[in-house]
Amino acid sequence: FTGRTKIVKFEGQYHGVHDYALISVTPNDVSELGDDDNPVALAWGRGIPAAVANTMIPTRYNNIDRLRRLFERQGDDIAAVIVEPVMGNAQAIMPQPGFHEAMRALTREFGILLIWDEVKTGFRLARGGAAEFFGVTPDLATYAKAMGNGYPSAAFGGRREVMDVLPDKVSHGGTYAGNRVAAAAAVKTLSIIKETDALETVHRTGRAIQAGVKDVLERKGEAHVFTGHPSMFGIMFTEEVPTEYRDWANSDHDLYDAVAVAMQLRGAMPEPDSREPWFICEDHATGDTVDRVVSIFSESLDAVLEARSRGELATQPH
Repeated sequence: FTGRTKIVKFEGQYHGVHDYALISVTPNDVSELGDDDNPVALAWGRGIPAAVANTMIPTRYNNIDRLRRLFERQGDDIAAVIVEPVMGNAQAIMPQPGFHEAMRALTREFGILLIWDEVKTGFRLARGGAAEFFGVTPDLATYAKAMGNGYPSAAFGGRREVMDVLPDKVSHGGTYAGNRVAAAAAVKTLSIIKETDALETVHRTGRAIQAGVKDVLERKGEAHVFTGHPSMFGIMFTEEVPTEYRDWANSDHDLYDAVAVAMQLRGAMPEPDSREPWFICEDHATGDTVDRVVSIFSESLDAVLEARSRGELATQPH
């Protein structure tokens, strides 16, 4: 579509398991990402050819000035920017006010396509996903997860001029494309989201869990920040509001990971990796689920802090 060959992605953002996407995704040691103004294209795993890695240009999330400088240097080679509108791979770090609007304007200025990876935010933040929530329309967007409510479904779409390259100029298809069961599940899920107050219930439930967890942490005097949206939020043990992946890496994620494992032992199931947010669904609003989650979090935090006091857990954040 653009005749260009390179794609900009943001450090710490996850866009799937294929060679082009596995660049600068999950290092714990931020020094591996390179210096502030010249991040390196850090391949995640062996077997990714250097020629592939070199088509990806990593940069820092939430910094529009760096993005402009990058476009000014290499804009003639950049076909697109791909972004998680909320950093789903770093505890749902939110964009700074105006960041997405400024990036939308900047990509138009330089003739660069804007791709939103809404696999996690789509049909979760709002009925129209992050695009509706932030009031920004990308050129292309991808969707999955919430769209199928557990069934293996995914989709992408975009403005007509871009989509018109299919199928004559760009091939698309696969063994699992057009799966009827998954498609039926997606249609029903989207109908429920559109026609009921399911999302409002999800958001209300997320806020209730956050309020309970906040009370626990404040009573225990633990420095913390909530990240993300009530439908997908993170709990970061730090005093500073994070704006990018490097801030997550400098938080006390050893403490979070240990708490998450302890919660699993007590019957709650957060991902035991602090990069992953807590995803809320409508069923979490039933019965005493919110109270149980908060109680399990409190018990787990007590157990982990006791273990740390005995020297069984690292005490220094990364």
